[in-house]
Amino acid sequence: MKFLVLLCAAAFLSSTALGLDIYILRHAETMGNVTGDYSETNQRTFSPKGLEQVAAVPGRLQGLSFDQILVSPTWRTQQTILPYLKAAGRTGEIFPAIEEADCGITGQEPSVSVTSKKQPVELIEDGRGLYVVSGDPATARYAPTNTAEGLAILREAVDQILVRFGGTTQSILLVTHSCTGGRLMELFLGLPPQGSLSPANAVLSRLVQKSDGAFELATYNGEPLSTLRKMLLFGFKSEALPGFVDLKGLWQIAAGDDPARSAMDFDDDGWVSTSVPGGWEGDALPKYDGLAWYRLHFTVSAEQSERWGTNTLALLLGSVDDADEAYLNGQKIGAMGQFSPAKITAWDQPRVYEFEPTLLREENVLAVRVDDWGGGGGIWRGPVTIGPAGVLRP
Repeated sequence: MKFLVLLCAAAFLSSTALGLDIYILRHAETMGNVTGDYSETNQRTFSPKGLEQVAAVPGRLQGLSFDQILVSPTWRTQQTILPYLKAAGRTGEIFPAIEEADCGITGQEPSVSVTSKKQPVELIEDGRGLYVVSGDPATARYAPTNTAEGLAILREAVDQILVRFGGTTQSILLVTHSCTGGRLMELFLGLPPQGSLSPANAVLSRLVQKSDGAFELATYNGEPLSTLRKMLLFGFKSEALPGFVDLKGLWQIAAGDDPARSAMDFDDDGWVSTSVPGGWEGDALPKYDGLAWYRLHFTVSAEQSERWGTNTLALLLGSVDDADEAYLNGQKIGAMGQFSPAKITAWDQPRVYEFEPTLLREENVLAVRVDDWGGGGGIWRGPVTIGPAGVLRP
């Protein structure tokens, strides 16, 4: 029943929301996000793109009304929301329980009490008078020593928000971080806090509470959620899709870039194997950032082709870090993100590329060009499968 509720359309959510309205805004991009070096200096320095994101926050929030603005105590979160506070004449509350969480939290941690070790909150110079601190500023900040304590703090954040604002129709803005924001969304949704959701820098996600008290994810990273995107984000398995052929397993991969690699007859002998889904840094290309190509040879039986008939088909390519182009038998069927030098990531977005069945043969080659410029890279999350596009539509 919970899964069916998760698949309700976003328009229906908006019209029936009767409880809390929770917005989550991740901080703008820092040099730590760009370089993968999360030193204190890099985390206190916005990238050029991050500076643009900060400047755009007031416009992005224009037209929205928040009853309460809760802000993580870090420099980057305070600085991200500061222009909006100034423009709107608002005050933000420093809320330590939504500070950066350990990205290693899986939801399987043992239940522990929240750590009593606290640290002082440092308010940014430009924000004095625009922030108030929840608790004693000298000891308000948490200092978890393991993922179990980190998860306990996240659960406490959710509990505090529900105790303070539950039973109302207030609108709450949380200014927080990637791993924190994603796991908070999962906890509000009643899902395991394991990192299936990841807020993008300086983009809003929105949770709405229904009359039965349950929350729904209405907007994710600035986009309304289609039925398909909800299915993929919440771990819907390709095996449950009728008429689909699973493509997960060992693919071939090679670093570098050559347009000829998209061709069906390209010689990929000598390429190394890599597990798909699964980022390339885990096996074939450790510590590699840059361009690479995947290739997969697969067959489609005559019986399968007959079952599909003349229906439009779709390739589900899971999520690719950071940008990709997909070619089936030498023909481009889809792309997401923008390659260097633009470097517009779509690392956590589900790929669904439709194509006509006449493009398929008995023997086929799928080639995927990928650009990664930091952190993990490649086709890191499934499902990876081909089947009738109509099954995926509401």
